[in-house]
Amino acid sequence: MTLAVPGPVLNEVIESLEAAVHRLVRSIDPPLYLGEVGRGHFRYARRDSHLMQILKAVRVVSGLRAAVHLIRAGHLQETAVVLRSVHDALQDIQVLDEAHFSESGAKEYQQRLVDEFFQDDVERLRATLGGEDKGIPRVPRRKKLAAIERRLAPAAGGYPVRSALEGVALLLDGYTHCGYAQVMELYSASPHREAFHMDGVFEPGRVQTTVLWTAQFAHPALNAFAVLLRDAKLPEEAERLIQLRRKLEASDEYPSG
Repeated sequence: MTLAVPGPVLNEVIESLEAAVHRLVRSIDPPLYLGEVGRGHFRYARRDSHLMQILKAVRVVSGLRAAVHLIRAGHLQETAVVLRSVHDALQDIQVLDEAHFSESGAKEYQQRLVDEFFQDDVERLRATLGGEDKGIPRVPRRKKLAAIERRLAPAAGGYPVRSALEGVALLLDGYTHCGYAQVMELYSASPHREAFHMDGVFEPGRVQTTVLWTAQFAHPALNAFAVLLRDAKLPEEAERLIQLRRKLEASDEYPSG
């Protein structure tokens, strides 16, 4: 069974987000191909926070597209796992926004976040297997949430930004780490079938809830990408995403209340 999702507005959102990423990528020098033909890899010569934001935006769009495919196949649990990666990527973009727009510049942990992103995973793996971890210590979630709260507080109007973000992460953690309650969502008892539905769940209410979740993660992506476009001196493209955000909010494809 294949479901007809997403709706027209969410589809327009995802298409527009992808177009925005392509525009951002074209605004910087292309990556270089390193190594032998057919056995090498692409890497950028630059390594800075702006590039990290663009590459995180790539993963946001890829994740939203993956979420749509998983919903169509009835794999709602796995959709939540992918949305967790979208959530994390958006948070990293927002954390670096604070560094870019702060008069005092980047804080130590924000620079560490960039260094962590660009470290060589292969080199780190070899060092770890050799009994030595040369990795850069990860930036804790509380640091990221504090930065996002400071960034969004002026426009939040007293809304508990940090608590809301912590709640979203806690909810998605259950799907990412195979929590008991989440696994049991795969079980159903009916006259037709009493079993774990590992081949997909197509109950309309749960499908609709997951589609609305996806829209909830696409919504902050519109804001985040608009900031990136403005930063790249592309104000018209940024304004189009803001208008599309309002269109999504006014549609029945976005959760109300």
